[in-house]
Amino acid sequence: MCCDGVSRARPDDLTICCGTGTFNSSNQMCCNGTVHNYTGNVMICCQKSLIDSNKHACCNGKIIPRPINSVGDINYCSPPGGVGSGPGHIFESFSPYFTCCGDNLLTNYTTQLCCVNKLYNLDPNSLYDSYCCGDKIYSLNTNSKKQQICCEDKLYTFEQNSKNQGSCCGSAFYNQYKQSCCNNTIIKGSNINCCGNRGYNLDTEVCCAGKIFKHDKVPANRCCNPPSSIIIY
Repeated sequence: MCCDGVSRARPDDLTICCGTGTFNSSNQMCCNGTVHNYTGNVMICCQKSLIDSNKHACCNGKIIPRPINSVGDINYCSPPGGVGSGPGHIFESFSPYFTCCGDNLLTNYTTQLCCVNKLYNLDPNSLYDSYCCGDKIYSLNTNSKKQQICCEDKLYTFEQNSKNQGSCCGSAFYNQYKQSCCNNTIIKGSNINCCGNRGYNLDTEVCCAGKIFKHDKVPANRCCNPPSSIIIY
């Protein structure tokens, strides 16, 4: 058989290519061109290495020892009266809290947070109001004067008061008390009526399919068909 351009003998159906060489698929594994012998069904490749998935994790190509009582069949000693009964008894753990976060290991979802492959250990005082904003972490603690808001993975910090009410306009931050957001465009003035990405005056203007027309009629002139034009009464 041909393995990456090199002719190799194939004594049986279990012999297959590994790079330019071969391996026996019944008792060996090929990890990125490197052949390893294995003895169990929990072995996995991590780049060119072969690891026991009960003892190690592969995160972004990095081999990381898995902590006791994480996912899988890692054995540990139970406390007196625990599972298996009696101190020193060995039993299996099946806790489901384990995943990769970049090249780190997230082992506790209640005290850790993964934001775009960055691992954070949460402040005990903000365990339940911490969130990701891109690869950063922020808090929605409404009791603090300093507030944070995430606008399309961009994090903003502001002081909320009677003159400042923060909100998002696309990926930008704006003050609702002084500004308006029209089609992801910030314009001056609050409670503005939008026409496309511009504001207009309902008393003197009419908006037709994103175009603003002046009018001086009462009742106001109306949009016509096509809707980008105005009908004059």
